[in-house]
Amino acid sequence: MNHRREVVEEALREWPGAFGLAFHLLHDRARAEDVCQEVLLGLLSAARPPQTDRPLRALILRMVRNRALSELRRERPGSLDDDEVGPLADAASPDPLDEASRREEAVAVETALARLPAAWRAMLYLREGLDLSYAEIAEVLERDVDVVRVTLHRARRRARRLLGSLKGDPT
Repeated sequence: MNHRREVVEEALREWPGAFGLAFHLLHDRARAEDVCQEVLLGLLSAARPPQTDRPLRALILRMVRNRALSELRRERPGSLDDDEVGPLADAASPDPLDEASRREEAVAVETALARLPAAWRAMLYLREGLDLSYAEIAEVLERDVDVVRVTLHRARRRARRLLGSLKGDPT
């Protein structure tokens, strides 16, 4: 199997995580798909395939993050009052009260996360959504592991505080 084909297959295996990161940052399915497709096309059209001495996963996630952040800088995201909740509201429930409660909680979580800086949301998604280690996150973001630990701590603390204020807790 040639090297370019291996790169493409690896990139396709990483697609769900890359899309999740883009969606988590952009809150827009179409824009997230566009970002991921641009990254994949960039890998395919490169004169030389990427070197394999470093993890391709980190390269792909870094490229997706950078493109998504560029998108955010070009156009500010929509209102926090948008009706679309995103992936947290996918769970179906036969009980309408349970479903309403779940949806309300999902909206509160999405709203709290949307109020965090995009870089913090990316870091939280890489850790909690993709279950990357601190070292892997440091590789993706090209940061020191200690910076990742401190930033994740701050992001989690602020997210809890924001969620508490949205729910009316006096935290």
